[in-house]
Amino acid sequence: MLVPLFHPIAISYGIDPLHFGFLFVFNLVIGMLTPPVGVVLFVVCGITGVKMGELVRESWPFIAAMYALLVVCIFVPDLATWLPRSLGY
Repeated sequence: MLVPLFHPIAISYGIDPLHFGFLFVFNLVIGMLTPPVGVVLFVVCGITGVKMGELVRESWPFIAAMYALLVVCIFVPDLATWLPRSLGY
């Protein structure tokens, strides 16, 4: 719901639409994996029977790595757009 609002703003600031879309979706993925809302965490707990505390404790290194990758992709846009660009998008 927010993409149609933020897309023209991003374009007016000179942000590549492909890069903007990648960062938007990557932020959504991180949001679905982080507590307290982490919908994916609830699904995994329901399927595996693992307690939420154990799952959150073990997932922090992966979440930290995703945040680090997000920061790198923000400041190095070619990292996120090289494959689509090489395929002609």
